Amino acid sequence: SRDWLRFQRMLFAGRGSLDNSPGSSGGHGFNDWWPRFCKSNPEYFALQPDGTRGTYPGPGVDNPKDYNYWTKKLCKSNPAVWQQWLTDVLADLESNPNLNYPSAGASDNHNSGVCVCLNCKAWDRLDAEPFTFNWKGKQEEYVHLTDRYVTFWNHLAKMLQEKLPGRDDVLLQAMAYGPSTTPPLGEGLAQNTMLAFVSSFPFATPDSRQTNKDRWQGWSKKAPNMFYRPNWWYFGGGVWCIPEIALQDLADDFHFLGQNSCMGLFVDGAREAWSTAAPMYYLLAQLTWNCQADEKAILKDYYQRGFGPAAAAVEEYWQVWEDARRQVMAAMNFPLSSRYRLEIFQIIRNVYSGSALTQADACLKRAEAAAAQSELYRQRVAFVRAGWTITDLMFKSADAMDTVRKTSGTDKTAVAKSLECWQQIKDTVAKHPNSLELGQLMHSMQGKKYMGNMENYFGPPSLAFQNALDASIPVKPSGKEWELVYNSDFSNPAELDKWQVTAGIWEVSAGALRCKTDSRVLFRQSVPGYQRIEFTAQALPEADGLVSDLSVFLQVPAEGDSLNTGYFFQFGGMGNTLHKIIRKGNTLWEDNQPQIRITAGQKHQIVVENDEGLLRLSVDGKELRTLREKTSLTGKDQDRVGFYFYSPTRVEKVKILYKPLDDGLI
Repeated sequence: SRDWLRFQRMLFAGRGSLDNSPGSSGGHGFNDWWPRFCKSNPEYFALQPDGTRGTYPGPGVDNPKDYNYWTKKLCKSNPAVWQQWLTDVLADLESNPNLNYPSAGASDNHNSGVCVCLNCKAWDRLDAEPFTFNWKGKQEEYVHLTDRYVTFWNHLAKMLQEKLPGRDDVLLQAMAYGPSTTPPLGEGLAQNTMLAFVSSFPFATPDSRQTNKDRWQGWSKKAPNMFYRPNWWYFGGGVWCIPEIALQDLADDFHFLGQNSCMGLFVDGAREAWSTAAPMYYLLAQLTWNCQADEKAILKDYYQRGFGPAAAAVEEYWQVWEDARRQVMAAMNFPLSSRYRLEIFQIIRNVYSGSALTQADACLKRAEAAAAQSELYRQRVAFVRAGWTITDLMFKSADAMDTVRKTSGTDKTAVAKSLECWQQIKDTVAKHPNSLELGQLMHSMQGKKYMGNMENYFGPPSLAFQNALDASIPVKPSGKEWELVYNSDFSNPAELDKWQVTAGIWEVSAGALRCKTDSRVLFRQSVPGYQRIEFTAQALPEADGLVSDLSVFLQVPAEGDSLNTGYFFQFGGMGNTLHKIIRKGNTLWEDNQPQIRITAGQKHQIVVENDEGLLRLSVDGKELRTLREKTSLTGKDQDRVGFYFYSPTRVEKVKILYKPLDDGLI
């Protein structure tokens, strides 16, 4: 299947190969700059509101290759940045003379950490469309930065042309992405540039689809060379290998691109889910070859030659999924992004697992009957049936996962049902090897990629759920009592020395431990046993500020990302809408409709503990959740306790207690 795609003269890529290939067509630029230059040339990077450079988002200088290092933003007005880019490009061209489009595309995570220096802001058009940006502890509505980016790209393009006057085939690759998606209000791009326009049409809501096509048309008047670089199959189920079919919309949009200066295509997001998307891939390939071809003739030929007497029923089958996708898109009343993947999941589930699956099944039964006398056509219909079966099993597993989440894995019948569904999915793929890429599907379930981390919704259940024990079952206690490790009312400012600040600004003043927005801190002393923390905390957001997170780390290492290395007890997360208990990045329990929430200005009494494998979160004397585990994260490498507060917070009293481990249990 990969060879077939390649022969269609399209470029397909997963996020790994596309976004992390310096200089590739369609890729982001500057991916490796932070590890290379964060210590030697901090002036290359974007000035932040707090006066630092390049510190948000992503890692600091101590671990520059940590997760998200490729999302750093640059100070685009700095001539030293221009010169460094040119030096890199000339070196790349020397080692690879076939490099045609050296990338200066915008870094990923486009709305975070952009430069606020006066020179960069002087290039902005304050009459541009609004755009919301994030910095560490700060969010602000500003304007699209297209004119800033165009000025930057034109500086680079001029330098490139001066160095390579005879290389008309080498074009600087710019990227319309995020805050540079709107067309510029001032000058356009230089002649030796190629613009990659990032969008998702036709796989978008009707409004978003039209808005971005309008932006494409605007750019076509300002950019001499353009190609389409879509992120596809992300928001209608395709990212999870569920049918996301948009045959007519795809044809309409390819006709549009062909009539509006499109020179090429680079697709991010092809899942190779052939049993759930085959006609989409086929039509896409044919329209890429001739974007003005008659889509109805192409599809008629596909169905007739592919399925013979079953052609009409198979065509109706895919029409069911196309109609279902339109229903899904019409129901999206929020921005399409990974942040809303659970809402997207629920909408798709409501539409697909109801009448769509039933109608599609009826179509396939007619197709199976029509193809019964031909072994070739029977096998092809069976291949399509494999996609239906996989989709059906995924939604059956999702039903079981509702119970798994509600019981935190203690309903073993529900756990077994989900596991059984996933075993049947694997068996189906094994029987039809090209039906879909199972590795990609599992990565979307279990990985942390964009639109991923879905295993506790689609299944298969995480190991934490599979190993969960019923908290109500009596377990023989060790007989050990809690022993006090730390007790402070913060009357002494020197108490801050006992805490390790890992993010944000902390101080001890006026009898309290205090922090600014989005702050983390760990207790410096090792606590190598079962842990308990009791504290009184008061969220004090600024006027109209966000109330979020009076949360706790237990059993975390001294180094690394505490959110993913131990237990995270989240109270009032995501803007005071969510409670969670997480073990090493895996959700053990969550409540996204909490009855008890943070009240700004109120002093909350919070208790969090791991009592010999019994995990408990209590607020103001009320138990929010208790879970039991077979094995706990304990020992010398899981020995720190700490806080994560998003809102500015005041803490009056803290007690830290522990129970020693039995010999041999570490």
